[in-house]
Amino acid sequence: NIKQLNKHYQSFLKKEITSLDEYMELLDEEQQEIFNALVEVQKNTSFEQSFINTAGDAINLNIYISFLPQNAGMLVIATSREDKLKLQKALYRSQIFFNHSDLGHIILDNDLNMIEVNDSLCKLVGYHSDELISQSFGIFFKTELLYKSFVRNYLKNNSLNEISNIEYRLEKKDGTIFWVEIFGKKFRDGTKNYSIWSVRDISVRVNSRNTIRRLNEELKEEFNKLQEIINLIPMPIFIKDNKFNYSECNKAFCEFLNLEKKDIVGKNVFELFEKEVAENFHEKDLEMIENSSQTYETQIQKGKQFIELHKKSIYKDNKFSGFVG
Repeated sequence: NIKQLNKHYQSFLKKEITSLDEYMELLDEEQQEIFNALVEVQKNTSFEQSFINTAGDAINLNIYISFLPQNAGMLVIATSREDKLKLQKALYRSQIFFNHSDLGHIILDNDLNMIEVNDSLCKLVGYHSDELISQSFGIFFKTELLYKSFVRNYLKNNSLNEISNIEYRLEKKDGTIFWVEIFGKKFRDGTKNYSIWSVRDISVRVNSRNTIRRLNEELKEEFNKLQEIINLIPMPIFIKDNKFNYSECNKAFCEFLNLEKKDIVGKNVFELFEKEVAENFHEKDLEMIENSSQTYETQIQKGKQFIELHKKSIYKDNKFSGFVG
């Protein structure tokens, strides 16, 4: 008699059965003979089995038989060959994706030893896969000290379940040092913990970023030198942008207006002068869009001495971007 039949096995048969005889009725004579011969020998084995179930469907199974001790019966496990084929195809597709990804992929055990790597990772670091399997991830570090520092500071001694956007320098097989971005997460397979990491070469990005930073530092240094020079000039000097806001000025200009530089830069004439004077300044400023230079006399306040202004337009990519005065 069948002591227990799970729902999955029952879905193959499309009926509930309670005895082996009912099961045998589904098999043809050849299948019955094979099954009876294996049961008679009482040897653990596996074989393929095909039959038509009660719904008229053709069923193809892989059967695994295990005999229990002391003649306590036998355990029969059935898996669909179609399901197995689908699983094999899915595994094949995932292997294709794994190996043909633009990113380097690594599967590590809980001790951060590599158990699988893809082709992209091998090309990235210059190793063959056989040279990496079972090796510690530390093989990509210049020194053991650097590796321990990485594990301690970035992985929190491998206690993190997920890592992302870690930028670090690794070493290729030929000794070349290059920048990578690492992200990944842990997963569990049975009773064991693993991690899958993706590795992207970001050397171009980091080099570009460093170049921009260096250029900014050089420009800042040049600007500071220029600022020192114009501060030595006793005549008031200012620079306005294409919206006619003050973007820069020297010490003499601050003293001329009796204001701190921070109270001038970013402001326009309407925020610094009386309305009538500001309107006059702004009208003349607008003329600079069409004129490369300008010289005129005016007064800051009525009854006060006249001042003479000299302006020169600034162009960037053949477009008006302000002027110096």
